Parts: sequence; structure tokens; C-alpha cells
Amino acid sequence: MIEIKPLIIGNLVHVDNRDIKGIMVRLVNTPGALAEVLSILAKYNVDILAVNFPGMAATGKLGILFIIARLSESDYEKVKSNIYRLDSVENVEIINPQIENFLLVDLYHLPIVDVRGERLLLLTEDNMKSLVVDLRKRFREGGLAFLYHQGLFTGLLLADIYKGWRIKTLETHCKRIF
Repeated sequence: MIEIKPLIIGNLVHVDNRDIKGIMVRLVNTPGALAEVLSILAKYNVDILAVNFPGMAATGKLGILFIIARLSESDYEKVKSNIYRLDSVENVEIINPQIENFLLVDLYHLPIVDVRGERLLLLTEDNMKSLVVDLRKRFREGGLAFLYHQGLFTGLLLADIYKGWRIKTLETHCKRIF
């Protein structure tokens, strides 16, 4: 059984072009295996947008390599069959965007985590609004007090993170970025 590694949130791609696909490669991690796969992509001039081989499966162990790439439709099967012929490869799949012409997500690496490895919950803005409105409506002042203290706690946690990044004030940092 394969241990499923987490998905890094940066590996979600807004698809603005029909030629963007996911390439899922199940392979044994041996020296040079990743280079062999990537050399085939180079041979077909594949434009690689993201690569996910999290935690790099231990040498000799089976892992899942997920690549988000732009390649011409005529090359899909050629790329797939050439990668499949590699000794270290067990399986190859070409993945279409989950929401056509909009979003491609690596669903082979879950749960979703940030770059520090912390699990993320994804809520829509409407979900968040309804949660806050319902909390206020049902618990009145108690709900407001809860929201205040939860906001304060979250702000303090973020302040600690920013201090770790050596950001003294957000205002100064945002001026440098923008």
C-alpha cells in the first residue's frame, strides 16, 4: 500500500488553456528516476507548471509524481507511453482539469497542507459568512464574544508567525511588496 503524501496548496492551477493537463506517474524512487521522466517531457517540449513528489518517497519505495504541464493534445499518448516504458514506472495517467477550462487539482496527495505542513480547510466566502452569521444569530452576545476572542487568538498566532519571518510591522512589509 502506498502512503499518500500531502498536497501543497500551491499545486492547484487555474487552467486558462485547454492544453494544460496533469500527468500522474506512479514510480519506484530510484536514482535518476525523476530525471528520466523529466527528460521525456523535455523531448516533447512540455511546459512544466508544477511538480509534486512530496517528501520524495524513500529510495526503492513506490511514490506518486504529479506534474501539471502544458503540452499539445497530439503528444499526450506519446508522452504517456514513453514514460510508461521506463523501468521504474508502474503506471501513468493523463488527468483532465476537474472543472473544465478552469481548475486542475492534484488529488493524489491529500490532505491539503501549506508549505509548513499544516493542514488546511478550504471554505468558500459564503460558507464563512454563513458560519459567522449563524453563530451571531444563535448565540447573540455569547457568539459575538466567541468571534472576538477567536479573532484575537488568530491575530496573535499570525503575529508570532510574522515575527519568525522578521516582519516587524505589516504596514512596512506591505509597502515593500506593493
